[in-house]
Amino acid sequence: MRWRNPNSSASNDEENPYWMSFSDMMASLLVIFMLAAAALMLQLATKSQKVDEQVDEVARAEKVRKQIIDEIVEELKQKQIVVEKSDNDTVLHIPESSLRFASGSSDIPETLQNNVREIGNVLYEALNRDIDSQNQAKARFTLLDTVFIEGHTDNNFYKNPILRGNWGLSAMRAISVWQFWAEDPNQASNGLNAMKNHIGEALFSVSGYGDTRPRNEAKNCEKYDDICHSKNRRIDIRITVKKPSIKELEEIKGK
Repeated sequence: MRWRNPNSSASNDEENPYWMSFSDMMASLLVIFMLAAAALMLQLATKSQKVDEQVDEVARAEKVRKQIIDEIVEELKQKQIVVEKSDNDTVLHIPESSLRFASGSSDIPETLQNNVREIGNVLYEALNRDIDSQNQAKARFTLLDTVFIEGHTDNNFYKNPILRGNWGLSAMRAISVWQFWAEDPNQASNGLNAMKNHIGEALFSVSGYGDTRPRNEAKNCEKYDDICHSKNRRIDIRITVKKPSIKELEEIKGK
């Protein structure tokens, strides 16, 4: 009969301690991998949430802008003043029936000053309303970036070395309208001057485009057709909304 040494009954793990070490290492690596995957998923979810928040904020601002423009058009219509809106709901066109400039002039005709006054007052009221019932302490204009008062001219050359031709004339038309609104202390439009955008800068700005942006119906006016040319001697009001800055987007990307 073969004799067996009882001390030789050690387990396989005791005979091969390296196998236990390898198993422990693999288990640890699996845990680390799972934790890294969970952290990555959380990071991606956070980025996605941040992007969704930015998209929602822009959509909200654009919705408010449309409300502002629609209300201005309707309220002025009730006052028998015509103001048109662009197809994309970003620009208000003041047609020659509501405000027209004489050729080569930036003066607001006395007969149309009441129209301009009412447009400014209605603009102020629409911008200053609460965003919605949940944001009663926050005015609509805080969702905007800039409101541009844009001046335009016809393509008849304006000879004035000081104003630099039609470019200067168009800018002066925009300035005339802005000053008319902002410098009358007895009108609601005077409050436009105090409005600040979402980063605390002045909300309103003026710009001039010369004859570079004619109305579609007045792109090919005959030289002496003043009725056609008058359609381009106009003021537009362009409203832009706040959007995420490059810095904000880079911060989301880097997180």
